[in-house]
Amino acid sequence: MESKNAEIPVGRAAALQCNAVAVPRPDFEWYRDDKRIFSAEGIKIQNYGTHSVLMVSNVTEEHYGNYTCVATNKLGINNANLFLYSGFFQCHLRQREYSEDRFSQFEQ
Repeated sequence: MESKNAEIPVGRAAALQCNAVAVPRPDFEWYRDDKRIFSAEGIKIQNYGTHSVLMVSNVTEEHYGNYTCVATNKLGINNANLFLYSGFFQCHLRQREYSEDRFSQFEQ
């Protein structure tokens, strides 16, 4: 099963996608923190044969976190974990790690 994390800032649209090549064609389910997600206001799930897309129309802080896509058919089950995160948070961590490395060089 193939999936890709998404780096999306607050206020933008997000799409998490997973692919499962299977015969017969799989059914998909989406979960966040072990709770099943259904299409609702602001969230839409669309299945296209061998792939499924979870779309968030307007990302908020509450949307960030781990998601699980589960594909099932009569022959078995497979899942993929995806992570929706803020690009600002990621850059902030890199900046801090870089700064700590620079200070350690001065201490030597």
